[in-house]
Amino acid sequence: MMILPLLCAVLFQDPQVPIPAATPADQVAAPAAAVGAHLDQVELVGGEVLEGRIVLQRANYLEIELGPGAVVGFRTTNVVAIRPGAGAPVAAVVAPLPQRDEWFALHDGSGKAVGWLHSTATPAIDGGVALQEEWEFASEHRQFQVTCLETVGADLQPRSCYFRERIREQQPGADPTDPLAVRDRTGQERIVEARVDGDVLVVARLTADGRRERRLPWPAGATFPLLARQLAAAGASGEPAEAAAPAGERDFTVFDAATEEMQVCRVEAPRWRTVPIEGVAVRVAETIERCRVANTIWRDADAHVVRREIAGPALVAVPCLAAQAHTAASARTAVAAPFVAEPGHRFGLWRPNPVWQVLPPRPGSVALHSELNHASIALSALPEGGQDLTLDAAAEAALRWWSLLNPEFTVDRRDWVRVRDRLSARIEFTGGLGAERQRTVLHVVPADVGFVVLRCSAPVARWNELQADFDAAVAHLELVPGVVAAQEPPDQDRDKANGGDNAVADVARAAGSTPGADRTAADGTAAAATPAAAAVPLPHGGVRVKVPSEQPFLRDGK
Repeated sequence: MMILPLLCAVLFQDPQVPIPAATPADQVAAPAAAVGAHLDQVELVGGEVLEGRIVLQRANYLEIELGPGAVVGFRTTNVVAIRPGAGAPVAAVVAPLPQRDEWFALHDGSGKAVGWLHSTATPAIDGGVALQEEWEFASEHRQFQVTCLETVGADLQPRSCYFRERIREQQPGADPTDPLAVRDRTGQERIVEARVDGDVLVVARLTADGRRERRLPWPAGATFPLLARQLAAAGASGEPAEAAAPAGERDFTVFDAATEEMQVCRVEAPRWRTVPIEGVAVRVAETIERCRVANTIWRDADAHVVRREIAGPALVAVPCLAAQAHTAASARTAVAAPFVAEPGHRFGLWRPNPVWQVLPPRPGSVALHSELNHASIALSALPEGGQDLTLDAAAEAALRWWSLLNPEFTVDRRDWVRVRDRLSARIEFTGGLGAERQRTVLHVVPADVGFVVLRCSAPVARWNELQADFDAAVAHLELVPGVVAAQEPPDQDRDKANGGDNAVADVARAAGSTPGADRTAADGTAAAATPAAAAVPLPHGGVRVKVPSEQPFLRDGK
């Protein structure tokens, strides 16, 4: 069985960074993965030569599949030579999923690189596939190492999964000012194994306290998270013709080994859009996965991942070469910070993705702009006296002043909605003619500073493409000053501990706060409500209030 050598490797040796075996050419997935025409050879210290297919190779450990379901593992200290493709010829078997070997740098909520992710799909001798992801990232004084491995049959039916999580903590020595006195200590370690046995899933949990096994019902069609993502991505290769009907969203019942629970993950149908990649406009398929948190994935026309959210915008994977992934954190590389705070730290806004650029924040206002789409998002405080208004009065004030400065706009719809579990007002406007026709949506939201107004504006022709971005901006509003202050603004020292790092830590723990999780919710839930229009219209009367002429929330923020 595969579990035993894996378990031995985990328990009796420290993990090493995987060797950078992939070149840029290796990272291009073939349309179908055919198992090589010759077996691999592994020569051991005692002279024995094993033939099979190498399915895992790390700096200090490797595994070779000798036959269907027969996998053995060795420390590399017991290996004399590794000879890929030097064994006996075998009939090529086409695997059901393309072979992949992809590396990513992980960036936290401040934009700095904090670790790496290695994702592979390796065909097996019997036509099955091994899907694996390895993570390593740091948060404050802790280092997280995570391994996820799933085996899939040639019929795309899940067989087994393996999850290992290890958290190492740095402990200061006798002299806290001496960096050489810092020692690493393994704080927590957890291993979860699961295998499908008919209509039952046998789950084993291994910790320092021992082994605990349980059996869960395994419904028809159930799968594992990595396989579900691969199946959902199968329809995202190649941009469909305009007349083609879009694929519908899919629900997957999965066993998530990280949480040790069965759950339903919804994957929305891919939407094609134009985004900037290294300064070049590229068409990508945008897919949103809604499991524990909502994460967005961009894939190009060849189904290669060009951006992937791990914990919303607080932890994002960006493709790179293996050597770059290993050195990104130590080299202090960074991307544009996804979070922008109002200068007084009263509220903040998460940038949905790199389509949006952060404009210089002003007191009482933060804003984003998409030059590619001629669109903008702005979050501003309702000024002077806003704390004394009722919600309907604040909404009426926002409506009147927007209409005053933009008389060509008309009100299309007004609703009560919930934003961050707070009853809010949503007002939709359109204005202009032909190609210049614009749409603006205002959300008037109660906050600790009184009321804030979120304004989303874009050409009507671009609105559908940007709808998911606007939804993300609403769902990820930060309205609590203490939470905003914990995040790291873009213009501050990025080496400080910050809220983005805390979100990184929570990913490995499979619990905790992520962008859009309302920390002030009375029921303690961590999921943000995506704005959904209620059937109750806003009152047309409202209370007349005097509002100063300077209204930053009504302007473009440039």
